[in-house]
Amino acid sequence: MKKILYSTVFSILVLSATFSQAIIINHENAFLEPIPEWAIKLAADSLHIAYGHTSHGSQLTTGMKALALQSTSLKGYKGDFYCWEDYYEVYGDNPCLDIDDKFVPGDLGHNGDTGWADRTRDYLLNKERAKDINVVMWSWCGGCSDNTDEGIQKYLNAMNNLEADFPDIVFVYMTGHLDHNHDEKLKHNNQLIREYCIANNKVLFDFADIESYDPDGKYFEFSNDNCDYFDANGDRLGNWAEEWQDSHEHGVDWYICSAAHTKPLNGNRKAYASWWLWARLVGWNPNVNTVEITSQPENISFCDKGIAEFSVDYNNADSLRWQKMSPDDTVFTVIYDNGIYAKTDSKSLQITFSNDSLDGYYFRALVYLDNSFVKSDSALLTIDKFVPAKTQKVDETCSDTIILKGSNPYPGTCNWTVISGSSQIDTSTNFTAMATGITFGENIFQYTIENGLCKDTARLQVYRYGEISITNQPTDISISNLGIDTSFEVKVQGDIEFIQWYKNDEVLSNSAKYLGVNSVKLLIRNIQGSDKGKYHCDIDGHCNGLSSNEVTLDVLSAAQNEEKNEIKVYPNPTTGIIHFISGDEDINTIRLYNTIGQMVFSVKNNGLKNGSIDISKLKNGIYIYKWIKDNNPVLTGRILLLK
Repeated sequence: MKKILYSTVFSILVLSATFSQAIIINHENAFLEPIPEWAIKLAADSLHIAYGHTSHGSQLTTGMKALALQSTSLKGYKGDFYCWEDYYEVYGDNPCLDIDDKFVPGDLGHNGDTGWADRTRDYLLNKERAKDINVVMWSWCGGCSDNTDEGIQKYLNAMNNLEADFPDIVFVYMTGHLDHNHDEKLKHNNQLIREYCIANNKVLFDFADIESYDPDGKYFEFSNDNCDYFDANGDRLGNWAEEWQDSHEHGVDWYICSAAHTKPLNGNRKAYASWWLWARLVGWNPNVNTVEITSQPENISFCDKGIAEFSVDYNNADSLRWQKMSPDDTVFTVIYDNGIYAKTDSKSLQITFSNDSLDGYYFRALVYLDNSFVKSDSALLTIDKFVPAKTQKVDETCSDTIILKGSNPYPGTCNWTVISGSSQIDTSTNFTAMATGITFGENIFQYTIENGLCKDTARLQVYRYGEISITNQPTDISISNLGIDTSFEVKVQGDIEFIQWYKNDEVLSNSAKYLGVNSVKLLIRNIQGSDKGKYHCDIDGHCNGLSSNEVTLDVLSAAQNEEKNEIKVYPNPTTGIIHFISGDEDINTIRLYNTIGQMVFSVKNNGLKNGSIDISKLKNGIYIYKWIKDNNPVLTGRILLLK
């Protein structure tokens, strides 16, 4: 059987064929606002309805289906619990009202036909689906318009016989829908049904009365099932449902539903009246003061610690007491004020906690009036455990792939994400993940642990370095003039960590003689003969190390040049002007080539032994020079142009 979610001492199901007075559901009951939430929920949990109908009768179920899809913007809508379903498995725990819709074929028929009663009796006696049925309702579909007094009496007798045979089931009577073409006959037959129900304390759903009035209580004497209304001569005057819809707000005052043969507003009112009927059958009496909970406690989730507050609101109550139930219990127990609980007899219960020991506890309020009480909804307290996010440190890498390691997230889930850089993460929902395509430079990853409302993050910054390579080696230098400055330079690509220059394998230090011993360019000042030697640099990167070529600095004194009668070319490096002394040689042509062998400078010398040339228009760099006599090079060397 379905669980009883809502019960009160005074809410005893009125499931009996005999009542102290009739229950008549008409246009005065076609409103949603007055029906209390507890009665709706109790009806949904307690009633199992067998409803027989054809197209006109579907206005009730169609209106109820559409009502379940509305929001709290609709006037009187109290929450998402107006649903109904046609359950074939009757022994279940479902939150929706159980209606076996069209439980057998047909409707109430015509002219005294009572075949519907035979089909009802067979269903109740023989069908497995009928075991839980405690309400049976049938509707007309035109059969009340063309019926006779005898036929109506057969209908009433058949209903009365069913009530006698099944005393634990409520049988709901119904009037026929409006039919302007048979107005007088229909009104007569409907009145016969009303008078019988009132005189014999029956339950009546007055279908015709509901569609004879608009929500403002305006009566339309001559109307039809489509809500068209006419004058006494039969001339159509308008449609009361459309007129009311047009002057009121959709979604607030009325809602769309595709009720058969009629307008949405009529389907709305049939749905409201149906819920009024179900609420009456489970004990709600709008004329008697009862406890009504107007605001239920709601589930609360916290992270780690805090103060939780559950609230309830109600009408017509004397007192209140809160209860709790642990995850291991099956019953609620009363709680009182102590170091954990406060305001246990007020509308707002306060719970102070510093750990997750109350995780999974349910709380509810008992609201009392005289000798009766109503139980509120039970609300769940969830206390999520805080799990800190920690990462294993990785400061730098030379690889395009790294393993990301975080702390174990139990309980909870974890996730790695890329904050900076363009890398990709594999298995990002694991506390150990692989990042590929690590970007050169800065990469930032974020590790996140979530456990319910608890969330913590930690960031991991990883710098990827590139391997170093030498793109241009230093070259030999020959110096003719003492006292000038010269330099060796190496060009490097990649991330350099440290550079050191050496002379004859001895470490150089910055001084008046040497500048830039830890940079790509070594400057040697005030060249003297003692500066002759072999120079090179060691380069350390974050990912690898290299050594430059060993190059020679040759310093030639003037005496040496004269002694050897050599051709002298100076200064080297030069800023643009090259001087030469050719000794005994008569130089015809001077040519300069770049490092890939292309001639970039040529000048005729006409046999001069001494002179100068201007190469300032060339780009900075190393050039190979040739001094030519009679088409034969007599001197070849390198010179560095630094403008």
